[in-house]
Parts: sequence; structure tokens; C-alpha cells
Amino acid sequence: MRRMQIGRNSRRIGVIMLFAYGTVVGFAQQGATHEDFKYERSSLYSIMIKHDKNKYADTMESVFMATPTSSHFFDHSLNVHTISFNPKKDASNQEKNLTYFCEREQLAKRLVSKWFGFRRANGCFNVDLVKERGLYNATALDMEMAEKSTRGRAMLEDAGENLIKNTYVVFHDIRHIDKGKGWNIAKWVGVGLLSGVTATAAGFASAAVSSASSTLTNTLSSTSNIISSASNSISKLTQLGIALNIKSFQVRVTSYLYRLKWDDDVAGQFFSEYYTDNTEKDADKVLAYLTDNHLFQMEYVGKTTYSSTKSEISTHGVNTNEALVLKACTRAYDKALANLQHKYPEFRVKAPLLSIEPLTAAVGMKEDVTEKSRYEVLERVEGKNGKVSYRRVGIIKPAKDKIWDNRFMAVEESARNADLNFTTFVKVSGGDFYPGMLIREMK
Repeated sequence: MRRMQIGRNSRRIGVIMLFAYGTVVGFAQQGATHEDFKYERSSLYSIMIKHDKNKYADTMESVFMATPTSSHFFDHSLNVHTISFNPKKDASNQEKNLTYFCEREQLAKRLVSKWFGFRRANGCFNVDLVKERGLYNATALDMEMAEKSTRGRAMLEDAGENLIKNTYVVFHDIRHIDKGKGWNIAKWVGVGLLSGVTATAAGFASAAVSSASSTLTNTLSSTSNIISSASNSISKLTQLGIALNIKSFQVRVTSYLYRLKWDDDVAGQFFSEYYTDNTEKDADKVLAYLTDNHLFQMEYVGKTTYSSTKSEISTHGVNTNEALVLKACTRAYDKALANLQHKYPEFRVKAPLLSIEPLTAAVGMKEDVTEKSRYEVLERVEGKNGKVSYRRVGIIKPAKDKIWDNRFMAVEESARNADLNFTTFVKVSGGDFYPGMLIREMK
């Protein structure tokens, strides 16, 4: 973990000929899993804004570090996961602070470097990650590009439009957390009880040494009953303390969404002036790339704010105050991400239909699916020039009482529908669907 304080030409086509990525979407049989389908996912890098003077900053940082990237995104994380700003900076204008951070650290350039495997050691790029995350059959693309066909160029344009262009950074800013008094009360009462139990057990054991064997058996039995009774009392007090915490426990997350700027002009200059590989290493291009401070930029999209509520957290599966923090913060991050998707259509995820009888997809309460949600069903269409687009073929909605509870620790708390593994949908309109079609939330 690392934390930080804070015009196209023939040359471009020649370089892009090296691109060859992925496999064509294969429509799996009913019952396939989410990972059986390859499709356009946005790439995501999440960063936490840490407030060092917050009493629970380290706990929240640990929680954030333990939270994996959603399976609906490609993980495009770099080696910095938390940042902090000088307290003297204007916290009321966090967008300004973050934009300055992106520019100072050349964040956009670092994201591009990861996309194209740039290494300072040899000064070369590669397209391995683009191939890994891509959509087309590698052999077919190689042949098309070798012939410099229109179809091949269209495939490569899709790489920028559907992959690199959809690279996002989300900064999560936790502004407040209140753990309350309950846990401390339960902890100290529990320690006192446990000390009493230890002393009582020691007394019984001492008496047992000078007693008959029958008395020893009775003594040990009595000791066991006392320890068991005290342990139950401690457990109840622990749960009471956590219950008291939930009533006063709140996480407030403001999430700031940024997008990598990648268009024809940026791509054209990158390929013509900077891109070099092992087959034709160009020291001048490497130097030009390293010294460029202006071409690559992050675009600010917007923000959302979410405050957790006690109704969203139960004590089931939570035995320590630290576990409560983990559960509340993780769910808050998921909710914050879902709110960004609700508000900004370009950030909405697409998920494949896993089956059609019934209609199922691997989305659920973690993605804020409700009975009021509506999803468009999209069919991937390839035009005459080889470029891919999406055509709506229908609309679906979640089936009543069939929404998967895939929130963090839903299984541990025995939440209803936590064991479904997918959400079941019903058709609102449209024609024939088949597994592998993509669904996307409608506004």
C-alpha cells in the first residue's frame, strides 16, 4: 500500500497495427457466471481522501484498502490508494484541490502509461493490457490490420472509444464518523466480569486440590457453569454496545468522479510523437513523452454525497466495533459508487444476461437495484466497416422479491435473498433475448 501527501496519419496506423485484443463475446449457455462473458467494462481507479486528524482515520484507511474493485469494472489502480491534503487548504472547494492534485501528479499520464505498459527502464510501450481487455479476435485483427483494411481501423477506433476513453478515477472523501459510547461501556464491563470469573475459577481449583475426587468433579462442573454464564453475559453486553453504536454511527462520503480525456487529437499525437516499442525504440520519442506535461488531462465529471443510516446496518455477523466500521464503510463506498452511476449515465455499468429462462444478471442491492429499476437490453451490432455499436432490443425490470442482496456481509447477517447469486428480471418490452446480451440501467 502506498499513500501520497499531497491529426492522425499513416504512422499512427502503423503503430496501431500491433493492437490485437481479446476474444469475441461468446454467448454461454444458461447458468453461466458473470465472468464467462467478456464485454466493454469501464476502467476504475479509486482513491481515498484521508483526514489524518480524524480519530478513526487509520481504521477507515484499512477498510478502504480491503475493499476490492467492483467486478463490473476493470481495476486500473496505480500504487497510490490514499491521499491527504494540508489542513490549511480550503476543504469547502475539494474539486479545486483534486484538480490541482491530478495536474501536479500528472495522473492522466500515469493512467495512459498503465494502458500502454510504459516502463522507464526500457522506454518502450506495449499493447498487452489493451489486448487483454479488448473485444476482438486477435488473429482476425492482425490479418485485417496487415491489409490496412477499413474494418481493421474501425476495430482500433473502438479500443479508444470503448476502453481507454472510459477510464475513471473516483476520489472518496469521508468527512465524519462517530463511533458512540456503547462499545467502550461493553468492553469495560466485559473485562470486569471476565476478571471475576478468573478469580472464582482459581478459588474453586485451589479448593479442589484438598477435596475428594467426587467433590473435584462437582467443583469443576460448577466452575464451567459460571464461566459459561459469564461468557453469555459478555456476549450480550458486546451486542448491546454495538447496537448502541449503530444508533450514533454515521459515515458521510462525498465521491468525486474524474474521467481520462482521450479523443482523436490526443490519440493521434500520442501515437505519432510518443509511441515506440522494442521493434523500433526511439530515444527522442521517449524523452518527448517524459517531458510532456500538457497533452494528457483528467476531466471533472461531478460528485455525489451519501450518508449512511442505522437502518442499513444490522448487528448480525458483527462481533467487534472494528467489524462494524468495516461493514458500514464498505457499504457506504458501494452506495456512493451506485449514486454516481445513477447521476452520470456515461459512468453506468453494463452487465451481461446470464440466462433467459429465467432472465438473470449478476447485479443486486450493492448496485442499488430496486423494484423501481428499469434496464435496457442491448445487442452488440457490428457495422459494415467493422465498428461496434449497441442497439436496444428491449426493457426489463426486477422480479418481485427476486433482487439479490449482494451487499457486503449480507450472507453473514443472514439477509433475505443473500444466497440468490443473481437478480431475476421480467420482460417489460422487446423481442427475443439471449445470454450475453448486455443490460444497462435506464434513467
